[in-house]
Amino acid sequence: MLLKEKLVACVNIIGSSSLYVWKGKLADEKEFILIGKTTDKLRKKVEKKVRAIHPYELPAIMFIGVSDVNAEFSKWVSECCKK
Repeated sequence: MLLKEKLVACVNIIGSSSLYVWKGKLADEKEFILIGKTTDKLRKKVEKKVRAIHPYELPAIMFIGVSDVNAEFSKWVSECCKK
């Protein structure tokens, strides 16, 4: 959905086994980590969309700023995320 709506240019999906405490109980879940490449301009829209479609009550939504990326890749991301 993030790709179709041009909120991200690319996603990497990584399978994960997660252990955490939720509402006082230990949880052991199979999860997926999604790394999406987008622009700073679309940050709020990406977060809003993820919250709307994610099955968790409290999804972890993290943004990692990248200040040193090759110009060609940066241009490609900007062109893909024209929203």
